[in-house]
Amino acid sequence: MAKGFVNTIITHITNGNKNEERLVNIMGGTIIETESERLIRLGMCQGMTKMIIEIGREHGLDDAAILKRIQEEVGCSLEEATAYLNQYGNEDEKIRAFHRLDAARTEIRCYLSDDFVPDKELEEARAE
Repeated sequence: MAKGFVNTIITHITNGNKNEERLVNIMGGTIIETESERLIRLGMCQGMTKMIIEIGREHGLDDAAILKRIQEEVGCSLEEATAYLNQYGNEDEKIRAFHRLDAARTEIRCYLSDDFVPDKELEEARAE
């Protein structure tokens, strides 16, 4: 028989009456994080990071201050914090661009006749 700890998978019922499997080190009693727990933790980190970025932007913080706050609050490395900032930090700009586009569409409509139908005009132009 091999020396060392014996690992086994146990199933238990959690407080929410769900079955949950955990890899347990029997000798030491160490509980190793399951894949579902890892994904939940990752989602929570992403949510916290997004909130920190949004609040930081609202309060006029620069990227360095936001990165520092992400590292302190979420507990991730500078590289991970930078990746999150690159992923979530530009969403406000995308939303502003959409609002500019929508406003331009509204403005353009006031210059067009009421009976203007873009698809009809396009078909007529293609026929010529």
